[in-house]
Amino acid sequence: MPFGLGGKGPAAAVDADAIMARFLAALPPDHGAIRAGAGVWRAADTRRLLGRDDRVFTALLGVAQTSHGGGLLRFFLPATKPSLVEWNGRYGWHESWPSKPNSIAFASDWLGNLILLDPSRAPSGLRRVALLNLATGAYDVCGDLAEFLDSLPDNWDRILFKRTFDEYLAAGGIRPSITECVDYAIAPLVGGEEDLGNMKVFGLEVAVSLAGRRRDKYGAIPPGLRPPG
Repeated sequence: MPFGLGGKGPAAAVDADAIMARFLAALPPDHGAIRAGAGVWRAADTRRLLGRDDRVFTALLGVAQTSHGGGLLRFFLPATKPSLVEWNGRYGWHESWPSKPNSIAFASDWLGNLILLDPSRAPSGLRRVALLNLATGAYDVCGDLAEFLDSLPDNWDRILFKRTFDEYLAAGGIRPSITECVDYAIAPLVGGEEDLGNMKVFGLEVAVSLAGRRRDKYGAIPPGLRPPG
C-alpha cells in the first residue's frame, strides 16, 4: 500500500487533535507561512467541499498553514492562490487531468505532486488519500486522511522526497515559494535529462497544467522513467 499505511478502524475512534499535534511537531509551519486559522474554516465548509462531514479534514484546515517542513509540503487554503475551493472547481487542477478521479486536491509537495482526497471510501468511512505524481501521471490511492497524517511524522522524508530536495538546494537550486514548485525545465518525455541540472522553478498552476497536457499527448510513461527522488 502506498506510503506504508494500513487500516485504523472506525472513524469515530480517531483522535484528530492528537494527530494534528504529531503532524505539527514533525512538520512545523515555515516562517512567514499564512494560516487559515481555527474558526475560519468550519464543518459547514467541509460539507460544502466534500459533500459530507469529515472532522479530520476540518481539524487539519484549522491548523494547516501555507508551507510546512522548510517548503516540502504546502496546503491549499481558502485565501491561497490557487485557493482550496477554486483549485477544486470547474477551472481547477482537474481541467488539465480529466482522466483522473474527481478528487479534492488539498496539498502539494515541492515537486508539485498533488495530495488529494479520492472519492472512494476507506473501511473507516473516510475518503481515501491519493497522490498524483506529475512526472509520471501515476495516481496512487492509500488509506484515509487520518492514516495519512498519522504516518507523516515517521515517513515525511520519503513521502515528500526530502533527499532530492536537499540535493537540489545544495546544487544551487532556488527554493520555490508557496505558489511555485520545482519541475524539469525540459520534460524527460520530450528528451530532457533526469538530473538536477534540468530542474527549475515553475508556477504550480502552470506545472500542473503542463504535466496534464503531456499526459494526454504522450500517454503512458516509457519503461525506465522514474520520478525524482
